[in-house]
Amino acid sequence: MKKLLTSKWLWGVFLFFTTLFFYFTSSGIETLELKFYDFRQKINSDEKKKNEIAIINIDDESISRIGRWPWSRDKISDMLLWLSSAPARPSIIGLNILFSEKEKNKGIDLAQKVKQEYVKLKKEKKLREKKNTNFVEYIDQIAEELDSDKKLSSAIRQAQNIVLPMFFATGNLMAKPQKAPQWVKKFALKPLSRGNYLIEASDIISPLEIFASSAVGIGHVNVFTESDGTVRQEYPFISYDGEFYPSFAFEMVRNHLKRSTDEIKIGKNTVRIGKFHLQLSEAYSMLVSFNGSNAFNTYSFYDVINGKVVPEAFAGKIVLIGITAQGLGSLYVTPIVKNMPAVNFTANIIENILHSNFIVRPPWAFQLELGLILLAAAFIIFLLPRLKALTGAIISGLLLASFVGVGIYFFLSAGQWIKTMYPSFLLVAGYIVIVSIRFFTTERKKEVIEMSAIETNKMLGLSFQGQGMLDLAFEKFRLCPLDEPLMDLLYNLALDFERKRQYNKAVAVYEHIAAKNQKYKDIATKIELLKKAADLSLIHISEPTRPLYISYAVFCLK
Repeated sequence: MKKLLTSKWLWGVFLFFTTLFFYFTSSGIETLELKFYDFRQKINSDEKKKNEIAIINIDDESISRIGRWPWSRDKISDMLLWLSSAPARPSIIGLNILFSEKEKNKGIDLAQKVKQEYVKLKKEKKLREKKNTNFVEYIDQIAEELDSDKKLSSAIRQAQNIVLPMFFATGNLMAKPQKAPQWVKKFALKPLSRGNYLIEASDIISPLEIFASSAVGIGHVNVFTESDGTVRQEYPFISYDGEFYPSFAFEMVRNHLKRSTDEIKIGKNTVRIGKFHLQLSEAYSMLVSFNGSNAFNTYSFYDVINGKVVPEAFAGKIVLIGITAQGLGSLYVTPIVKNMPAVNFTANIIENILHSNFIVRPPWAFQLELGLILLAAAFIIFLLPRLKALTGAIISGLLLASFVGVGIYFFLSAGQWIKTMYPSFLLVAGYIVIVSIRFFTTERKKEVIEMSAIETNKMLGLSFQGQGMLDLAFEKFRLCPLDEPLMDLLYNLALDFERKRQYNKAVAVYEHIAAKNQKYKDIATKIELLKKAADLSLIHISEPTRPLYISYAVFCLK
């Protein structure tokens, strides 16, 4: 069992298959790969102005100056009329506000009640009026003046370049989809080949017919987040009731290019719109290449409607109108901005399509990524265990830098996403495991060698002591750890030094023991007496009287 736990190649094989499991299931290490993707996206983001797109924000300033949201829809219609009636009008206008219900208007309700009461009294002949009165027509005229929905519908019809949003419910796939309204179905696309579509809608929330019937395009505004809550992809199409419905951004591009729905060619993982070609994933999604936060010209709704912006600022451009005020508009977490408004997200997608500025997964990505994983596995299984520590560290560092560099290079130079965190993880984990195994096995061997050396020194010390070579014995004992058994051996050695009247050396032995345990037996007393005896032995005494002093010293020791 110990051999299996310390087998370097076996651990390498285990890590290799673990990495493959994470790779094929897109779990575990995928989060690390997505963070590295975001890092590359930040480096790749473009801050240059995209002058073909202009954004009109219903921002905090507009809300504070015009009034609380929701506004009366005649304010939106005034904006559309102002934009479309200018001599240099926009190419297309995207109104990214979903009007799926009629506006609640108390004035219209009151006018209808007055009309009904008037007609009732007139029928009951309780009301006298002059001939040829037009009171009813006057009430109808008031109601029409108050009807903001009709004003907005009229503005959409007059502009003839308005694209509206719709929303699909995608949660309940078991529910049978209701039939889409006819005014929505006319914008549906027919794919040339049908595959396994990831996004299947179960319900639809569309704009009112009074608006949609006059719009030049309708597209979905669904946004789908990744496992970590970040938005990185756009789904240009959603399947509903057997038909393809384009996204809001895609409809903006189609109308900007003056293309009909019949000119959109959808194939297997591809779509063509005029000269533009989109490469999609198997789930019919596209990775968004986000631009910098200041890449688009943005204007406040209040400034535009009050004439603070010249009409030429929108001439021939794609204009997006959306809500960005805090607490009202939708905000998304993206790789470059943590709170990106929905209207800016749409602008990025439009720019990607118009400039073919995509992030793609190339067809050969799988082969390259698997090859890098195999390279990392071969290194940690066969080569790393045979290399010295410094050499292994240098080569591992170079390989790791190469993996990271490959991912960054393809992303920045060709907009291609290569997943290099999987081989990087395998390399780093393999290096840590193998170096750790090497360290622990080396330490174990070192401990065995040290234990053997300790026993050898003890045996040599006892051997030298038995032969009377006390200095050599003390030298060998000092090389051993000072534990209780060794203290006994040293104590006996000190006694031998005393018998030979080598008091200084006996003191050295006792002090060596005292460094560990000052209360060991009677070493404190012996050290004091032996130091005095050593001092007496150094005094110059005549030869005849020397035995008497020595006898006195021995008596003191006893």
